Amino acid sequence: MILKFTFEYQSTSLVLENILLRELKSTTLTGKLEKYGDFVSLYVKGGEEELQDFADNLSINVPYSLFLKDTKVEAVDKMPDKDYILPNYPKRELPFCPKCEKKAFEDYDPFVKCVACGYSFKSSTLKYKNFAKIITNDNEGIFKNFAKVLKNGAVAKIKTFNGYKSISLMNQKNFEKIKGDFDLLCADLESVDKICSIGKSEMLALGSFEKPILELFVNHNFLNIFPFIKNLSKVRVRLSNDLILDIICKEVKALGPCYIILSDCDEQKQYNIEIDFDSKISKNKSLEAIVLDDGQSVITKGDLGLVPKVNDGFKDISLKAFSNNFVAINDNEKIITYKKSKELPPILDTFTLGEGDLSYEAAHGAFYTVLSEHSLLDKTMAGVYFSKINNDRIMINSPKFGLVDYIIFDFNFPKTLSKLLKIMKNENETSSRLVENFMTKFPDFYKDELKFSKMGNIYKLWGVAAIMLGMQNDGDVKKGALKLIKYAASFKGKKGPRIDYKLKKDKNKPKLDNLKAIKTAMSFKLAGIDFPTLSFGVMESFAEFASNILDDISRDYEMDGVCFNGSLFESANLINKFYTITKKNYKVYLHKEFTLDDMNLGYGIINAACKK
Repeated sequence: MILKFTFEYQSTSLVLENILLRELKSTTLTGKLEKYGDFVSLYVKGGEEELQDFADNLSINVPYSLFLKDTKVEAVDKMPDKDYILPNYPKRELPFCPKCEKKAFEDYDPFVKCVACGYSFKSSTLKYKNFAKIITNDNEGIFKNFAKVLKNGAVAKIKTFNGYKSISLMNQKNFEKIKGDFDLLCADLESVDKICSIGKSEMLALGSFEKPILELFVNHNFLNIFPFIKNLSKVRVRLSNDLILDIICKEVKALGPCYIILSDCDEQKQYNIEIDFDSKISKNKSLEAIVLDDGQSVITKGDLGLVPKVNDGFKDISLKAFSNNFVAINDNEKIITYKKSKELPPILDTFTLGEGDLSYEAAHGAFYTVLSEHSLLDKTMAGVYFSKINNDRIMINSPKFGLVDYIIFDFNFPKTLSKLLKIMKNENETSSRLVENFMTKFPDFYKDELKFSKMGNIYKLWGVAAIMLGMQNDGDVKKGALKLIKYAASFKGKKGPRIDYKLKKDKNKPKLDNLKAIKTAMSFKLAGIDFPTLSFGVMESFAEFASNILDDISRDYEMDGVCFNGSLFESANLINKFYTITKKNYKVYLHKEFTLDDMNLGYGIINAACKK
């Protein structure tokens, strides 16, 4: 009897393939691996009882993954002719698989070696400092004592496989010490369910092999357990993604509830309580994800387990393309995306390749990444790129006429709000009355000079609007935009006020009327709309506006679908609204194994340059 186990798996990490071959090797069964595109199949031959045991074993040892889209098991008549040989890709640093977690728990050894998961550094010796006392060569004693110290209220420093962290148990004293962002590390999904509003799809994502951070609404039980936390509607929740944190959580939970405050800390800062080890680490950034309303998970930020990433490339061409933190290199018919090392040059928003005759915007790279991953270069596609750091674009790509920018968001603002209000006031009588009423009711918003980048993007518009509305106390546009996004994230309603995003003609090209959007928001502020509701309306209305532009494009071109990405979509409100509206009328494509911005730019730029 032959069983065929098929997995639709959109990752080139080789985690799944290595686990399948590892589990096959641990039996006396014979089998072959097959791979076509995103589909990985393992054929296994044996008796019925043996195959049932093997299937049960796979269900335990093959973890759910954000990249695992579907699975299927069927009986077939014969094995494939050829056995798929795994490519010799660079090893990624990865979270742990179920088998390694079990072994680490049994032996109190976080340095478990595995062909499928884990890290490349050598096994090391843990060193535990408790004030003047130093303990080594007793991992079980170290972890048990450390858990007791945390239970007693200590704030400690630990070296994890992904960097140095400040760690403490959630209580009032420790919470009041927090400066900046933090993650709430939970021991398991049951602990998360007690304090957060979480659905099945979010449960699957949070507990997946990749262990991403999710931002979740807290529930009433959270407020009962932590009554000292006020005005917090959402919290960044995560499970352990390395075995040091995992063993700590296990030991803390054995002593009681395990809710841990986790944040980055300075490697050089000394703590009274520390766990350290000698091996050099890469300081990977944990993945962050959003679960869309239809259950699909989107990786938004981070790099743990994603790089080095290998994609098919181009023959006899040597090219490099840089972004903020990554470099993509085409060599030997492969494009490999790496984290950028310190000696590599800094980003330019326009990427120049070769002799300098090929220049592309970041938006073009992001668009071409999705087109290339999904083999859509022979289709007529719309591309939407909204970023916090680069110029925004809505684009079209077609085999008939190539890549075209449909709308460029290149609006400018004066350096002060008082000058901006003067421009608004001089537009027409209606605008003049609005400005006069607004300045009369809110006379103190207009003193600071605006500080913003030269980028043309909606993020800048939202930042200026936030300052105008009084959400941000100084002229820092970036901080203003972040405030607006955070207010929108805290909104629990269904609908916000409608903000007018309109196009106007500028040199016969469509251009966003940025002042109209701000004036609409000002009128709702005058009407007494609170910040969360107003911020949600600003974001929701923009998603609807962008979707309407796609409808305009589809009237002129026979579109085969829409691709979208960019760091502005790290907002759950924006991505969910835009995705939900757009997929009603168009086939929607997102990246497969890249983040929404930065990491995805170089690979797309090289594809755009080589296929021009």
